[in-house]
Amino acid sequence: MKEFLTEEYKALTESLHINEETGEKRLTFYTTLVTGVLAGIIALLSNFETIPLYLHDAIAFLVIMTLLSLSMVGWITWLRLKKRNATTDGFKKDLRRIRTIMKLKYADEQYTYLKYYGSFEKIKPGKRSATSLVDVVGIINSFVIGVTIFLFFFFILPFPYDTDIAILASVIVTILMLRYVQEEKESKKQATHAGTVLARKQDNQTQVLLVTSTKTGEWVLPKGHIEANESAEAAAVREAREETGYDCELIAYLDDTAPFITHKKPIVVSYFLAFPLHAEPHPAEDRQKQWVEVGQAISMVRHEEMRKILREVAVVM
Repeated sequence: MKEFLTEEYKALTESLHINEETGEKRLTFYTTLVTGVLAGIIALLSNFETIPLYLHDAIAFLVIMTLLSLSMVGWITWLRLKKRNATTDGFKKDLRRIRTIMKLKYADEQYTYLKYYGSFEKIKPGKRSATSLVDVVGIINSFVIGVTIFLFFFFILPFPYDTDIAILASVIVTILMLRYVQEEKESKKQATHAGTVLARKQDNQTQVLLVTSTKTGEWVLPKGHIEANESAEAAAVREAREETGYDCELIAYLDDTAPFITHKKPIVVSYFLAFPLHAEPHPAEDRQKQWVEVGQAISMVRHEEMRKILREVAVVM
């Protein structure tokens, strides 16, 4: 089992490296192409007056079609980089799962520190830097589309309206494109809540602790709002203590839920796997609590996102 997981980890790491490298090559190709095309167009337009008049319309058409083709290449590159990001997140999730399995199954008395390795590592799909490859391509392509709109109106409108309207149209289109790129980036929200899957081994079974919701009475996992200036990890430990009465140690980040709407606000929950630090709970909120086998817990919770988290626990433990 250990050898299999080790080889699987190596294969996933290599695939991740190749996927990341492919994204960087696509960005390099696109930026080089944009630089070359725009340099050629600038050189052509700077000598526009020396070109015979009867060729002006043909050259204007050629320039516009070239820029439209470049915009299409940029759009395709942007979509492929988005897909590449999703693939990268999948690889990282699989690697994180293997690390968690190795920690939980092979940490023994001699290597007890192993289970704390990377405990607070969070590779989160929605948290990419402002200069990620997708954003760079989106910004460059917005500029290319803006230039295309400017030259289109500049060539077809009569003087003296050509320049003013062309600038206005290009600015409006560029801003709209940049807003679209930003909205796509923000569609993956940061975590607003943190949850804890308290787990233990009992009679060779994995048990998790469920609590009842104060609003509906249904069985749920402990979770709560992340306070200002509070990390998701700290919120997970605090909410576990408040709702269950157990102090706990976080072992691994599990996953984020897909965004869902509550009271007209988007909610994203970061869930962590944790072990209780004592056998009996301290006084806590007035909720029912029950340790149940993880498979039974999956059938007891109503929300599919919680079921997904519990399936992940069943895999790693």
